[in-house]
Amino acid sequence: MLKLWVVYKNTPLKFISNQEIKWSQELSNLRKREYIHSRSYIRYLISFLVEIDPRKIPLHAPPSQPIKFLDDKFGFLSISHCKDCLLIAWSKIPIGVDVENINRSKNIKKITRKFVNISENYLLDNDENSNFYPIKLWTVKEAAVKWKSSQNKNFLNDWICNFKDNNVLNFKTNERASFYSFKFIDWQIAIVSKNFSYIDFPIICLVKN
Repeated sequence: MLKLWVVYKNTPLKFISNQEIKWSQELSNLRKREYIHSRSYIRYLISFLVEIDPRKIPLHAPPSQPIKFLDDKFGFLSISHCKDCLLIAWSKIPIGVDVENINRSKNIKKITRKFVNISENYLLDNDENSNFYPIKLWTVKEAAVKWKSSQNKNFLNDWICNFKDNNVLNFKTNERASFYSFKFIDWQIAIVSKNFSYIDFPIICLVKN
């Protein structure tokens, strides 16, 4: 089972824990709001899923660290930000997600070249005037990093994308996972997990004012 929520960043802030308030006070104003926004909507939306008070959800979510539940029976989380939205994913198995606005500057191609494998260069060379493959590569690799980040340190350039078979390979560990990569409104979304046979493609819930 997989649940996805796309939350506009201009939605009002909601409840966070006392510990999360303390962590937020160590951040800059911009990062502080982003942090509170993401943690509050995780609590708010997951509370409908598990049917308990948002205040009682056993969430461990320090800044710049993988987000997890303190009780495994609650499942697994992954989140991503871009300039105008927050993406929240929940699953019964480990998962990684990433989101990027498709109208991002074409500088993304220059950035993407820094972490592509030699076998992926043709995707950028054949896509000279478009952001299509740069954004797909970027989001799939980011999602793969998040999928494994709770277990091992890994990097964008460790992963090789195979768009024919929709899988991604870590050439250092030889570990392989499946991915979905798709456009939703103005965003490119990538989802990475070990076995999608356990996951039905989700209905995406859009949260806005």
